[in-house]
Amino acid sequence: MRKILFFLLGALLISGCGQQQKRVKDLVIDSLAIDSDMHLLASALLDLGGIQLPEFKEKIIHPQLGEIGTVVLQDDNRISFQINLSTLTPNIVELDVRLPNGKKLPMIGDTPSIVLPVKGTSIKFYIALAQGSAVAGFALPFKEFGGELGDEYGSFSVMPSFKVKGHKVAGGLFYGERAGESGLGAFIDITKLVGLGIDGIPSPILTDDDDYELDDVAGSEFSKDEGKASENYLLDLSNNQVKLEIY
Repeated sequence: MRKILFFLLGALLISGCGQQQKRVKDLVIDSLAIDSDMHLLASALLDLGGIQLPEFKEKIIHPQLGEIGTVVLQDDNRISFQINLSTLTPNIVELDVRLPNGKKLPMIGDTPSIVLPVKGTSIKFYIALAQGSAVAGFALPFKEFGGELGDEYGSFSVMPSFKVKGHKVAGGLFYGERAGESGLGAFIDITKLVGLGIDGIPSPILTDDDDYELDDVAGSEFSKDEGKASENYLLDLSNNQVKLEIY
């Protein structure tokens, strides 16, 4: 399992749409059968406008299920993660799950989903597996980041949708008014990737209501001023050589 994860660490990611800078630059994602379980593995290269992510490795642990995956950040702005989807069960699904700033999750919207914390941090992964759609995403809150914009504009997200190597992605930055509510997130449509199962292992269904669909609006509603302020804010941080820290 570890070999597979670190193989993906060597892969890149692409992104982009509209006038907003694409925050995912390249993407490698796949589902694999490991010890009779379905695992989701992904590696992405993120664009933070010249700002550098810290190096970081930690376990993804659910309070009820225990360890179900791993996440790795590298200082070249790569994030790689592996999650055992087969361990997820409907009894831990939550309703009305939100980003750290209180806004809706991109693409997931109102679909019931599971929140997976990362040990010792405020990083969270989100998984939604319904009959008609499946989404995996993450939110990386940063220390001393975005508070100025939150104070001026209130909570908002600049997370447009775009295609990365044929995969639908919604990603970008989110801002809040309090510490730990601002950072970067990305969400990936994994419907085709896990929908039919793999090597005889069925995809887990966390909600059997087939009325849920991908929400193309959630996360993408922001004003021109908010979008411009976000771009200028990152430029200022880059010019000042600010180093990000995980909250």
